[in-house]
Amino acid sequence: VPVTVGVNAGGAAYTSGSGEVYAADFGFSGGAITTTKANIAGTFNQPLYQSVRYGMTDWSTTVAPGTYRVKMAFDEIAFGSSGRRVFSVTAAGVPIVTNLDLFAAVGSDQAYVVTKDIKVSNGTLDLKFTSTIDLPVVSAILATQLSVANPVAGVTVAPSQSIQAAVAANPPGTRFLLASGIYRMQPITPKSNDTFIGQTGTILSGARVLSGWTQSGSTWT
Repeated sequence: VPVTVGVNAGGAAYTSGSGEVYAADFGFSGGAITTTKANIAGTFNQPLYQSVRYGMTDWSTTVAPGTYRVKMAFDEIAFGSSGRRVFSVTAAGVPIVTNLDLFAAVGSDQAYVVTKDIKVSNGTLDLKFTSTIDLPVVSAILATQLSVANPVAGVTVAPSQSIQAAVAANPPGTRFLLASGIYRMQPITPKSNDTFIGQTGTILSGARVLSGWTQSGSTWT
C-alpha cells in the first residue's frame, strides 16, 4: 500500500474531495501562518488554500527510502501585483519550483499546483525554501510513495576475498553481492542458479598486476 504524507500548511487536518489526507500544520522550520476568507479559484478544496505558511526555510518528514511524488499547492493571498514575491523550492538538490512568482503565473487568490518525483535515500523527505524577493509561501504538501527501495539480500564478497571460495561455501541458487572494487584474476565456476550482482564500481579484471620491474638504460624489464 503506497504511503502518503500530507500537510495543510498553516491549517487544520483536512481530507480532500478525492480522499487525500492532510495533517494539521507540522514539520516546518521557521515561518508564520496567515489565513484568508477569500474564495480561491481553481479548486474545490478551499480549506487547503485559505491558510498558508510563509517565511519557512524547510519542511521535512520521516519516510521510508523510495521514490515519492511530491505535490505542492500554492496561492498568493497577500500581493496583488507581480514582482512582489519570488522564491524557489528544492528537494535533495532537485528543483521543484525555481524563481516562482505566483501572481505572475496565475494571479492572486488562485490555486497553483506543482508535482515532482523525488527519490529519498536517507529516510527523510526534506524540502528547502529559498527567497529571491520577499518570503516563500506554501498552502499544502502531499507526498505519495511510488516505489520502495528495498535492500538486496545476498552474500557479500569483498575485492580482497575469493569469489570462488564464496561459491563453494554456499548452496546452489545463492545471490552474491560483489562490493565495489577490482577483482583480479578470479575464475568463477558458479553452481546452478547462482547470481552475481556488482555494486557501482565493481570491476572483474583478467589483468595481472605486474611488479618487480628493473631499469636497464632507457628500458624497463
